[in-house]
Amino acid sequence: MRKGPNPDMALVFKHYTEALRINPRHLDALEYMGEAYLSINQPDKAKENLQRLDSLCFFGCEQYRELKQAIATYEAGRR
Repeated sequence: MRKGPNPDMALVFKHYTEALRINPRHLDALEYMGEAYLSINQPDKAKENLQRLDSLCFFGCEQYRELKQAIATYEAGRR
């Protein structure tokens, strides 16, 4: 939904928030929500999700690596 044309970001965040309410350790929801924050120019919130992933992924995980890369790409494009 968030990658489609003209996404309803309020609805996107509603779904991710609900997923995290049901399972606060939902790694995919944390990653995708972080990427959604980047799409609306809120990198600080994306970094908060990255920190949450870091605390959940004891030995690293794909979701952490992908969000970290997305943040790096976002920041490189802002310079």
